[in-house]
Amino acid sequence: MSRCSKNNYPSGKFFGVDCDEDLTINGETPANIPDGRTDPCLKAPCGEPKLLTLLANAIYDESGINLCRVIRVTQDVDGAFIDLAPYLNAACNILLEVIDYNLSDSDVQLIPNRPNCVSVRLTNLELTFAARLVDSCGRILTSFRFRATYLLEDESDESYNPDTNPTSICTELYAPYGVSYNSQTNSPMISSIGFVGIPITTGPNANFANNFIPQGISIQAMAKVLSLELTNDTSRVVPEMAVGLTLLLRSSYIVEYKFEHAGISVPPKAVPIIEEDLDCIRFVEGDLLAKNVKPLELRRNNRHSDPLCPKPCYQPGISGGSRSNDTAATSDVFDELAGSSEDSDIEDTFD
Repeated sequence: MSRCSKNNYPSGKFFGVDCDEDLTINGETPANIPDGRTDPCLKAPCGEPKLLTLLANAIYDESGINLCRVIRVTQDVDGAFIDLAPYLNAACNILLEVIDYNLSDSDVQLIPNRPNCVSVRLTNLELTFAARLVDSCGRILTSFRFRATYLLEDESDESYNPDTNPTSICTELYAPYGVSYNSQTNSPMISSIGFVGIPITTGPNANFANNFIPQGISIQAMAKVLSLELTNDTSRVVPEMAVGLTLLLRSSYIVEYKFEHAGISVPPKAVPIIEEDLDCIRFVEGDLLAKNVKPLELRRNNRHSDPLCPKPCYQPGISGGSRSNDTAATSDVFDELAGSSEDSDIEDTFD
């Protein structure tokens, strides 16, 4: 737990520097908190809060759908022919991730006389897959991207199946705060959750970044190869696979919530192998830096500083010849930023 001065910073001193008790800013004296504590706009509180206020994307409604179709992959997304002949003897499985969606033919509609719900229709759902061909030990042999369409409106297409891959699906979702709107068409839209970080194309049919969690109605897909065959296609070996697809339709909104604070998470640190003993090397091999400024707890009756505080340190020429809890400054705050633990105090010696 972070440790700092019990009174945030001792009266009249700030990191060993005399503070002007009559400080004015733009002709006005900074106000103190009613209980006598210092204005956090001047001296940020330290320690850890009991509660945190967070913005969370909360799911209000969700519906899952499973589809399946056989996909024969002959070309990648760039139009290049795929040939898996070099991996014919070692290939065991293909791992798939859905990275992008084309929802141009799908839509979301408001329902008259039912303002808290919307109707979602999916059809001609073109998906972009990232594929990794692996052997029996899970080692990646090669990777490629390809496209495939589910819910094709053409019933004569070989992928059509009324039970596993119909022409369209419709469902209703509870959406009390409404939907997001397309900035180009000003119509309700379905957002996608995938792995695209920058726009792929420009213009009215642009595929925008989707590696974030949106508000309103969204879709997320997960894929699994159920069976795989490597077949010959005009002297090339191409994958033919049955791909199961899970579609998750959600309505979600960003809402402010309070959470009990259980401590700051400390990420694991990779330790380099270095033989030289220099200050920079010691820092690189040492603890990670961490932020320890305490967020304000947005409650009127629970804005208290942490009771565990480091010992104040004596600064010569400021408060006499002895250490005092009333006049010392808190240089240990710098030690907290350097990652020192609560079980070890660094004593400052002044001759």
